[in-house]
Parts: sequence; structure tokens; C-alpha cells
Amino acid sequence: MKNHIFVLLSVVIFPLPFAQSQDQSANVFNRGRPVLSGAEFDKRFKESYFAVSTREPEVTELEKAILEKVSPMIQNSPDHAKSMLQDLLSEGKPVSAAFNHALGNLYYESGDFLKAEIDYLAAIEKHNDFQRAWNGLGLTRFQLNDYEGALKALSESIRLGASDSLTYGVLGYCHLQLGHHKSAEVAYNLAILNDPDSTEWSEGVAQIYMETERYDDARRLFGQLLRQQPENVNYWLLLGNAWLSLDQPLKTARSIEIARSFGDVDGNALFLLGNIYLKHSIFDQAFTVLAEAMGRDDADKDIAALKAIRYLIAEDQYDHARSLFERVGSFSDDWDSDTKTMHSLAVAEFALTDGEDETAISAFEKALESDPFNGATLIKLARLYADNSQPEKSHYLLERAQKDSKYELAALVFQTKLLIEAKRVKDTLPLLERAVKLSPTDQLSDLYSQVKMAASQMTN
Repeated sequence: MKNHIFVLLSVVIFPLPFAQSQDQSANVFNRGRPVLSGAEFDKRFKESYFAVSTREPEVTELEKAILEKVSPMIQNSPDHAKSMLQDLLSEGKPVSAAFNHALGNLYYESGDFLKAEIDYLAAIEKHNDFQRAWNGLGLTRFQLNDYEGALKALSESIRLGASDSLTYGVLGYCHLQLGHHKSAEVAYNLAILNDPDSTEWSEGVAQIYMETERYDDARRLFGQLLRQQPENVNYWLLLGNAWLSLDQPLKTARSIEIARSFGDVDGNALFLLGNIYLKHSIFDQAFTVLAEAMGRDDADKDIAALKAIRYLIAEDQYDHARSLFERVGSFSDDWDSDTKTMHSLAVAEFALTDGEDETAISAFEKALESDPFNGATLIKLARLYADNSQPEKSHYLLERAQKDSKYELAALVFQTKLLIEAKRVKDTLPLLERAVKLSPTDQLSDLYSQVKMAASQMTN
């Protein structure tokens, strides 16, 4: 059996890269499916053609002779065996359920799961306690992503005597897909009990721990798995996710770095690692990792890089920000609105630094096309218009910015400043009243008193 392959989910959030939502902390890797292949599975599947249980349908001497004739064909010429069984069953004679079961197995092996399901059901209809047919039906429905149907069939197979790790493991996976965490954990643990050397079912238990927010249990379990397979890249990445959910980003970074030392990691993991370094002001290392991530095709790299660039600009790391920006694709109409906005804001910030006001104004205006009520952008553009002697545009933008609750106070204070500079003292009073209500600090209260007194003196 091959191991589950899980994928690290990148958490890229700015300006606070690790302010995770509950959904992000719970859903940290894709659900892995048991892989029904490999030498062990093939061996056990071949054995299922023949009776291994007391829960078997009756077979006449003639039918037994036919099955013995079909047996070598199953191994050496499955298509011929399939044709022979189809002919026998199409004649309408009341042949044993064993024939339907054998044909169902052949359909299963060829990947024709819908036909396999039909023959397994036919076998069960002829012999309701046919444990192997119930098991085959469960595995077939699993392959068809019918997890509820698979669960019912596998549960019946277990009731009739099945106790192998594969049956319990697939049962656990089906419970997990249906959100039955407790039942899934019990089933996985029974699979582990029957096959303690396999890591596959332990991975299922670890996923349950992550989905139910038992992150410390998940961390310990991944630690156990790593003692068995210390160079397993996926286990190191999943351990990193557990540490991230426990609010231990530096331990997450360590786990990702160890994973990188053993093999390749995807672009999302690299972006996560780079963001951790940004958060802890390790800017040179952050840039190196982010630049590497930009060379990958397995991540939503443009928006991830633009978020990192914005963070670097906020930290006055313009050289790194510019170098990373050069790796971002040209502005595209196919981008979503967030990506368009981030790209335009980056262009505007670089233009501001270079003293290119016209370019900055154009870029800020473009950003507002995608996000027209972003208070921070409105205030920056208003400041540019004020610096370029266009006060009316500034006031209009600041009035819009006041509708953004996060920037209302900043917009009120800046507009007050512009009005005072324009000697429109009386016009500042209603703005300052609102500002004081929002933030009743001594500084604002004193300013309001001074402006009110000045306005009164101007009236007199």
C-alpha cells in the first residue's frame, strides 16, 4: 500500500501573516485517499476469487469444475475469463453467486467499477451473507466516491467476519469523508491493530486530530511517524502545519527547512516559510525563499508574492521588494480584483519612493478601480493630490475614505489639516467633533478647543 500524500496548505496573510482563521487552522492538508494497489493488495484481491470464509454460497460439482477451469484464465487471460463468465451468466441459468463475484472482481481489476458494482450486488442478491461480495462492493463504491454506500457495504462485510486492516482502514476513510470523526478514529485504530507496521492508517488518525483541532496529539503522532521514516518530506511538512496551528511559527519554519533538506517541497510551503521569515524580520532569508517560490508553478504565486512585496515595502525593504516585484508577471486582466489591486499598489509605492508623482497617482487610481472604498489607498491618493495643488480632489477622496471605519479617524484628521492650511477654520469643527467622538484623546480634545476658540475669534 502506498502512503497517503498530503499537501501543505500555505497560510499567506498580510499585514499579519499568522493571524489565522479557524478554517485555516483546521484545514491544513488535503484529505488523502487509501491507494488500492500494490503487491499486498493485488495478492489479497487475487485470493478473493476463491473461498476463504465459511460465509460462502453453495457451489455444485459442475460449477466447481467450471470455476476450476476459469481459475487459470483469471491469472493468464482475464479478458477470456471475463467473456466466459459473461456468457455463463447471460444464459439465465441459476448459477452460483460465486460466478457473479468472480466477474465483479474482473470488472474491478479492469477499472470498470459500475459493472463491478452490478455483479457484486447480483452475487449478494443470490447469497445475502456473501462476505467477500460485500467487501468487493464496499471497495468498488469507495472507488466511485460513494462513501456512504461503501461504509454500509464494508460494515456488513465486517459483521460477516472481515477483520483485516484494509477493510477497517477504508471504513475509517469513509467515516472521515462523512464527518464521523469518532467512528473514523475507531476504525483506523482497528486497522493499525491488525497492521501495526503500516503508517497509512496512522496518517488517517493524524488527519482526524487536525480536523478536530487536537493539534498537540497530531504533533506527537507525526513525531512518531518521523521516528519510523525520518526522511519523509511530507511528514515534516505536516508536522510544520501542526506547529503552525499551535502558534509556533519558528518551529514550523524549522520543520519546512528539514523537509527541504530531504527533498523537494511545493511553492506554497516555500511562500509560508518566506512569510515566517518576514514576520520575524529575517529579510535576506525571506527574500531568498520567496524568490525560489516565484520560480515554481505549483502555487498561486502572483498574489502571494504581491502580499510579501507589500509587507517588505511597509518594512522599508525596498530593494528586496523591487527584486521580488521583477519576478511577478505583468498586469493581467485575467487576475482577480485582489491581485489587480495589489499589483497597482506596488507600482504606486515604488513610484512614490522615486518621486514620480504622476505615475503614483495613475497607479493609485487603478487600484481604486478594483477596490474603490479602500481607506488607506484613498488617503494616500488624497495626499498626492494635495501635494500637487489639487485640494478639491483631496477633499473628495477623504470624504470617501471616511466611509471606511478602519481609516475614518485618519481621514478626518488629514482633512482637518488641509482645511486649517487653507484657513477654512470653521469648516474643521464638525470634522473634529467626529474625530473626538471616535478617539477622545487629550491631543484631539486640545486641538478641538483651540480650533473652536480660533473660529470664535474670527467671528468676532
